[in-house]
Amino acid sequence: MVFKSNDKLFEHSRLLETCQVRNFERPEGLTERLEVNLKKRRKTTFSEEEKWIALFKMLFPGVDEGSIPSPYYGKKYPQWEEQAALGRHSSRYDQYIERELPAILQRRLEYAVAGLVGPLESQLRSQLQDIVRESQAEALHSYRITNPPRPAPIPPSPKRSFESFGSSTSSPSSPVEIDWSAFIVPSPRMEHRYVNPQDIERGRRQ
Repeated sequence: MVFKSNDKLFEHSRLLETCQVRNFERPEGLTERLEVNLKKRRKTTFSEEEKWIALFKMLFPGVDEGSIPSPYYGKKYPQWEEQAALGRHSSRYDQYIERELPAILQRRLEYAVAGLVGPLESQLRSQLQDIVRESQAEALHSYRITNPPRPAPIPPSPKRSFESFGSSTSSPSSPVEIDWSAFIVPSPRMEHRYVNPQDIERGRRQ
């Protein structure tokens, strides 16, 4: 039972004879209670993203929070992109069937009628279901040929940030030249002085 106003609902709730309790079925679309909840002011402590998530859950109860799209334009979500792609594919298929199926069906009917002898109506009626099924299968096969699925893009392979030292997969590099002169300790300098042989002989005599 649907009441036109809250006053009517209030009057009905005060009746002595109450209504029989039935299983609740959630109505589709924007209900009055949902509209009231949407108009409520959110807490100012909530961020814009938190407000968006709360409104989305209110409009779509039971939705997984991980699949809620971002409120910011440009952020991509694979789940919603896949659903949108399926929707576009379904729309193209519907348009294709609407355009091609009548011609396929007419061709098959003409072929079936040409092979009948005697009362056509009864014989054609017995074959009509198979003719329609075969026409749909032919249209689907034709659609798949003319609209092949697009292969998924191959993600780029991650680049190595560095090459392991001594790895067999690393490319050979030129030998490193090291200046060893900085590590060589020079020998002590020898002082050159003239020695008189007579001085040496005098020292021996003493």
